[in-house]
Amino acid sequence: MYKVIFDCNVYDKLYHCPDLQGKISRLISENKLMVMVTSTIRRELEISPFKGVPEWFHTEIIGDSVFLSEYSLTDVDRVGEGDIYDVHKGHSKNFRDAIIADTAHTDADIFVSEDNRCRQRFKKISDSCKSMSFSEFENWLNNRKM
Repeated sequence: MYKVIFDCNVYDKLYHCPDLQGKISRLISENKLMVMVTSTIRRELEISPFKGVPEWFHTEIIGDSVFLSEYSLTDVDRVGEGDIYDVHKGHSKNFRDAIIADTAHTDADIFVSEDNRCRQRFKKISDSCKSMSFSEFENWLNNRKM
């Protein structure tokens, strides 16, 4: 089973691809794929036009792997090592991308994002999780015998 985390911007792309939504749903029902939604992604989707995680297919809600006292949810998020968080964030103020990257590194096999900077930085620092654009993920999914 492949565990996947979609960055928020991927949901915008998936919205226009009902066939791909169906394929993902089928693979989830066959226990070949798991789509995980982190606390941070869920929060961002709640303030998006979707008003929450779209119900196109089953998702597993997981806590962020980094706990920040002013931001994290005490009943869901976890205290982790945060090594990927620190490197990914660097001098940036975008802590949310760093939290998502750390959680993808910790929990997923594949991280899908349309944010080129985030994806390229992630590729350099994570050896346990593959980073893909939406089109790369779609091609990967269509070319797998699943």
